[in-house]
Amino acid sequence: MHLSFALVCAASAAYLVVLLVLVIAARRVASLRRLANSPYSYAISLGVYASTWTYYGSVGFSAERGLVFLAVYLGPVVACLLVPLLWEPVRRIQTAYQLGSLADFFAFRFRSQSVGVVATLVLVVASVPYLGQQVIAVTDSLCVATGHDPSPSYALAFCAAMTLFTALFSAHQGPKEERQEGLILAIGVESMVKLVCLLVVGAFAVHHAFGDVAGLGAYVKQNPHLEEALREPLRSGGSFSTLLLASTAAAFLMPRQYEIAFGRGTTARDLRVAGFVFPLFLLVLTLPTVPILFAGRVLEVGTDADYYALGIPLSRGAPFVSLLTFLGGVSAASAMISVTVLALSRMVVTHLVLPLKLGILGENAYDRVRWLQRTVMALLIFSGYGFFEARGRDGLLVLAGISSFVALAQFVPGLLGALFWPRASGRAFLVGLALGFLVWLVTSVGPLLLPVELRGSWPSLGALFGVPEHDTWSLPLFAATLLNTGAFVVGSLVFGPRPRELEGAAQCAMDPDAPRAERVVVTSVHAFSERLAPVLGEKVAELEVRRALSEVGAVDAARVRGRVERNLSSLVGPVLARMIVNTHLRTEPLLDATLAGALKSAKNEADRVRFYLMSVLEELPLGVCALGPEGGIILWNRALEHIVGTPAMSVIGSPVQVLDPAWAAVFTIPPDALSAASREHRIHAGSRVHVVRVHRTPLPSAVFHDDDGEGGGGAVFLVEDYTEQVVLTAQVAHQDRLASIGRLAAGVAHEIGNPTTAIACLAENIAQLPADRPDERAAAILEQTRRIDAIVRNLLGFTRTGAGADGLPSAAPRVAVGSLPVAPLVDEAITLTRMGRGRSGLRFENLCDASLEVLADRQQLVQVMVNLLTNASDASLEGGLVVVDAQPQDDSVVLCVADTGTGIHPDIVGRVAEPFFTTKDGAAGAGLGLSVVFAIVREHGGDVTLETEYGVGTRVMVRWPRARRERESYESGRDMVNV
Repeated sequence: MHLSFALVCAASAAYLVVLLVLVIAARRVASLRRLANSPYSYAISLGVYASTWTYYGSVGFSAERGLVFLAVYLGPVVACLLVPLLWEPVRRIQTAYQLGSLADFFAFRFRSQSVGVVATLVLVVASVPYLGQQVIAVTDSLCVATGHDPSPSYALAFCAAMTLFTALFSAHQGPKEERQEGLILAIGVESMVKLVCLLVVGAFAVHHAFGDVAGLGAYVKQNPHLEEALREPLRSGGSFSTLLLASTAAAFLMPRQYEIAFGRGTTARDLRVAGFVFPLFLLVLTLPTVPILFAGRVLEVGTDADYYALGIPLSRGAPFVSLLTFLGGVSAASAMISVTVLALSRMVVTHLVLPLKLGILGENAYDRVRWLQRTVMALLIFSGYGFFEARGRDGLLVLAGISSFVALAQFVPGLLGALFWPRASGRAFLVGLALGFLVWLVTSVGPLLLPVELRGSWPSLGALFGVPEHDTWSLPLFAATLLNTGAFVVGSLVFGPRPRELEGAAQCAMDPDAPRAERVVVTSVHAFSERLAPVLGEKVAELEVRRALSEVGAVDAARVRGRVERNLSSLVGPVLARMIVNTHLRTEPLLDATLAGALKSAKNEADRVRFYLMSVLEELPLGVCALGPEGGIILWNRALEHIVGTPAMSVIGSPVQVLDPAWAAVFTIPPDALSAASREHRIHAGSRVHVVRVHRTPLPSAVFHDDDGEGGGGAVFLVEDYTEQVVLTAQVAHQDRLASIGRLAAGVAHEIGNPTTAIACLAENIAQLPADRPDERAAAILEQTRRIDAIVRNLLGFTRTGAGADGLPSAAPRVAVGSLPVAPLVDEAITLTRMGRGRSGLRFENLCDASLEVLADRQQLVQVMVNLLTNASDASLEGGLVVVDAQPQDDSVVLCVADTGTGIHPDIVGRVAEPFFTTKDGAAGAGLGLSVVFAIVREHGGDVTLETEYGVGTRVMVRWPRARRERESYESGRDMVNV
């Protein structure tokens, strides 16, 4: 039986659509993102190693070469044993310098664009046979499943479908610096699909051919020649060991393996988990191979051994298993093709296209690079079709893949040298790789592309070395690798490394952010984006500079420059990134080579200390701004970004005039400001209001000049943002004021009642007098009404001021708003306190000098006195005395409120200023009085001192700024007395 052609195509399309949905969902659904970020998902995604070679070709390979096929699976196991030695160093370098491919790695290590070009060409050519193998496998399996005759149109249609799929697949990959959740999840799912499908068809084959596993064992015992046929190729030559070496190299050097293994976000833990999960995955994947081979022979499936996995369920009339098996093959091919062309397209664009014409990036480098990559993807996929047409369908399916393995093994000498031999030469690497590549073309690719009738005439040296005719990989691997390694080693010893290659070797072993002994010529970090815009476009340049600033801070232009270069490596490759940065963000050496070498250790230590100190400044909760001697901003930390609302990137290296005028005035250094200063500012910038205290400290000129140099040294500003604290204080004070209103209400009613009664009596007397007789009692009535008006005005004045629309007090609380006489305000506070407390036996005395004046907000000063007098009256006994006095002291007036009450217990005296702390019952107070007093006094630039003796009484002394006019008058009077 055969499957419907329409059904097979529709199912395949639906499967690819599901994969695309997974790619999109992995970036949006948290649970899928967590699954993709699991190290086990990473390990399973390495299963992209198993392409249609494993899915279909291993059965045909085992039919002709026996257990030699196991070398393809054991190679990755050996490679995983080398994780600490090879994989981890490569991962560290790839991650540290944002390298995107194997070609990037070699170009970065040897500091040569030529190395990147040659490595890219070799990887592309080496991958074409493998891509062609996928096209052949899918096309042939389609013909087997549907019963159609082979047609080139099927291969073209498959290539077109894969082009569309990979274009959509790559469109939903995240930024290069992020972990590729969509890629990991999709490839992991594809790996599990082909594993499940292969296990299902293996179980199906065993069931229909032998009944069960025991029947399979009995069949093997009855036919011992089958087991001998599997083992005999292992004894006939060295093909197993050479294939093992090739597959070991290919396990992490194939473009698709390298893309997954060392992609963005790969961690050391991922590699450790992969070291045992990936081999286990391949072990399970190997299990069905031999049972499918034996079952195909028993059931006499009418297909090549390569397609026994598909032919067995078709011959048994099982459409569901047949369709599932075909989808497993599509999964294996699509995973291999999509990841391979994704990796190769980046290399081609980075090392072959952009170096020829960097200006092609245009206004938006990201979009242009993406479209260039899609074009290259299409060309690569159809190059696989070209190989398919050139080779045809004769021979084993796996031969093309083995040929690619041999080519990839040519990178092993260079990789070992790049990692462990600092004197490895880039020129020697190029010569060795080129020789190995040419030998591979002649000995491995040539026989694959020749027509069958001409292959006998192709020169074969295998017989001279005793290599069996069916061993098509041992001689190419041996000859190519020998020449490659010899040329690399000898060339490195003869030519030696160039200085920049030594620098590359050192960087691969050092901190990637270690600053170099150089000074960036660009004087403003803000100008970085302007310098890079011509080549990257304004948007991309700004994004890249902003990202570099966020990663290293805006305190060191050289470090920002290095991080920009590092990040650009993932977009245009390390060599082009270096060229762009060197061209547009030029540097000058700070020290000559001899002195730099002598001071290297001290410099590295100084760099570490500097980085630590800069990190401290960046993380301070206070805003920090440093100005150079010319007034340019050289430091603008994160806290200041938040306070001012201006990013560091837009101000570093620029004068303070680029800021909002209100903030520019804050950071402007007065011409005569030679000493430290601290001032408070109320900033109206845009729609926001800030209350800040700014501390300014001038820097000595020696910071930027020699000891005898001229000019200032700039200044450092520390900015404390009090906005939230002021808002909170205003709210607390207003709430305390509202709470006092309730207490005042009863006193107001009592006070108004007395003059109201007097007015009523006087009015009755006047009513009894003749109309033509005026009486002086009318004047008494007016006096009593004025008394009522004064009482009401005192109450309204106490409650009127509150928080403004912006949340700040409507009368500016942090500056003295006027010169106020102390004595009248104390009298008013005493009146309000009597109304609120109504304790007739308590006496108040106001001993304040009538000439003393303070700088204060009238409302807030009255509130402070009311709160202090209220506390004093509550602490006093019936008949007690509360005395208020005021004395001048330097530039201040000290108000003292003393009572003869109970005092404060020593255990709680330290907590009396805490909000909501009170010793009274809940009805008598909320515990806000003293906290409000302390807040208001501090806002006016004063302080509060408390002296108490338990059981004797308490004295609270409040220091207020004294009014200048009053101070001058007081001092003049004192001088006259002295005269």
